[in-house]
Amino acid sequence: MAQRGHHGGAARAPLAIEAIAGHTTVNEIVRAYEIRSLQTVEWKSQTLAHLPEVLSDRWRAVI
Repeated sequence: MAQRGHHGGAARAPLAIEAIAGHTTVNEIVRAYEIRSLQTVEWKSQTLAHLPEVLSDRWRAVI
């Protein structure tokens, strides 16, 4: 059985942005990066869920 790969935040971010932008389909992303389609959908959903928090005023103190 093949070992599962670990994708860190640096790898997930561009994929999620690509999925959110909608310039490429999920199937195209899956083929290009050799990941499961469910991963792409989950990463996109997680990114959209956390985006308001990242862009909130609270983060200005961190930057």
